[in-house]
Amino acid sequence: MQKFTTKALGTLRNTKFSVVWVPGYFSGILLLIFILPQAVFSQVDTTYRSGYLQYQQGHFDSAVASFTQLLIAHPEKKEGYYNRGLSLYHLNRFKEAQNDFNTCLQRDSVFDDARFMKVLALQAQDNWEAASNEIKLMNTNYAGYNELKKRIRYHNISVILSRNWYYMIAIMFMFVILVGIVAKSYYAIKG
Repeated sequence: MQKFTTKALGTLRNTKFSVVWVPGYFSGILLLIFILPQAVFSQVDTTYRSGYLQYQQGHFDSAVASFTQLLIAHPEKKEGYYNRGLSLYHLNRFKEAQNDFNTCLQRDSVFDDARFMKVLALQAQDNWEAASNEIKLMNTNYAGYNELKKRIRYHNISVILSRNWYYMIAIMFMFVILVGIVAKSYYAIKG
């Protein structure tokens, strides 16, 4: 007795069936079998669309629930982790959002949108050192790269100044002197 094996030849566009070749006793016969589980595919699409619409309307709790439902059925979907992470970020649940962005990056390490949001989640948790390390992994051509780098640089400067108060006093003193010199020059020229 020979085993029946199936080899999908392709899915006909806009139909609900696949064309499958079944070798063996029925060799040479194309059978129209394996009605595609449209309910499964449409359920995934519906769940994703539902989560996306809830996110767009600002219903982040509902969006988290929809994307979680999607991830239970399809844990390999990086988009589900990314979108749930976005929803969690907007709910100020930054640690959970960071975990979802990490999972998304495990599935696709060059997904710069996920890395960008991970950096923002790290910054929101005041984990500036990890954010600084994470931004080094980003593509420098990414649209938000320079803005993130600037935020981290300004944060580092403010930390240095707040820890070393005498630098701040020196900067303020130099600013007062500079304003005095500019004012004196202006009045000397003006006459």
